[in-house]
Amino acid sequence: MPGSNEQIDFYILKSTGETATRRFACRLIEKIYKQGHRVFVRLDTLPDVRSFDQLLWTFSQGSFVPHAMQGTPEVDEAPVVVGQGPSEARADVLVNLGQDMPAEAEHYARVAEIVAQDDESRTSGRTRFRQYRERGFELKSHEINS
Repeated sequence: MPGSNEQIDFYILKSTGETATRRFACRLIEKIYKQGHRVFVRLDTLPDVRSFDQLLWTFSQGSFVPHAMQGTPEVDEAPVVVGQGPSEARADVLVNLGQDMPAEAEHYARVAEIVAQDDESRTSGRTRFRQYRERGFELKSHEINS
């Protein structure tokens, strides 16, 4: 059962598709990192992890988000870790880009879920929302226009 400080933020995008979801995730991760938090980014597959790792380096011309892939020596130093989970990295925020609810969600002070407008994303987002609610997490939704 979650404690009193675990919060799940659902970011509901107006756009569709994985590209929009991942680009928004990069901007969100950059913001969280700049606020001094440690972040674990959870994806479903190793190819997804590698692809997102590359995107974090290139998503914005003037941005720099220091990060490492799970399982590399840099994990202990990096404020942002990208992996399949569960994470061995020390992090207080989980950005879940996976299709299911992470079993370890209660280990984080905050969890960010991003839901695009395509049917697959909305369906899995609704399922995760229901699962979090059933487990007693505090849920907040944010409508994102860009």
